[in-house]
Amino acid sequence: MLIIETFITGPLDTNTYLVIDEVSRRAFVIDAGKDSCKEILEAVEEREFKIIYIINTHGHWDHTADDKILRDSTKAELVIHELDADLLAKGISLPHFNLTTQAIKPDFLLRDGDLLKLGDNGWKIIHTPGHTRGSICVYSKDKRTIFSGDLLFAGSYGRTDLEGGDELKMMDSLKRIASLPKNTQVFPGHGERTSIGKEKWLNDLF
Repeated sequence: MLIIETFITGPLDTNTYLVIDEVSRRAFVIDAGKDSCKEILEAVEEREFKIIYIINTHGHWDHTADDKILRDSTKAELVIHELDADLLAKGISLPHFNLTTQAIKPDFLLRDGDLLKLGDNGWKIIHTPGHTRGSICVYSKDKRTIFSGDLLFAGSYGRTDLEGGDELKMMDSLKRIASLPKNTQVFPGHGERTSIGKEKWLNDLF
């Protein structure tokens, strides 16, 4: 059985996801938003499982702020697409958000088509640039589930006016995701859960 817990954290209400395989007692985290570590560690203690991956859907600070503290606390492997690793290497200082992050090096880099195992289930890495150069989605065909980061939201899609953004690549990435089965559940980086079928506006891209 797969359990997905959502923690809404930080000043931009980032969705941090904890994905647990009950059989293997292993888990991964999608996007360790600011102040998410405390809640995640409480869940680990309560349910008695081990986090094996911290997966960044992209390198923006609101999705990566607790990477270091969570990795130090769990010894999980931190992973990000190779084209966004430079964003982690910079570190961030945002006094108005009371946030400072250190430069951090991932344990290994992801590429399109890579497969991460959680128990008996494989989670495919889909490179979906547009919001950033190295944005990814994390997809399980068997579980009919995709974590879309800041690519696809309920009723909209991610910004392309930030560093590394590209509107044309965003459209291509959205088309790629739109081809998934309509009953695929979408867990976005911000906002409510949706499904590919509910986002009928995606059909207008073709």
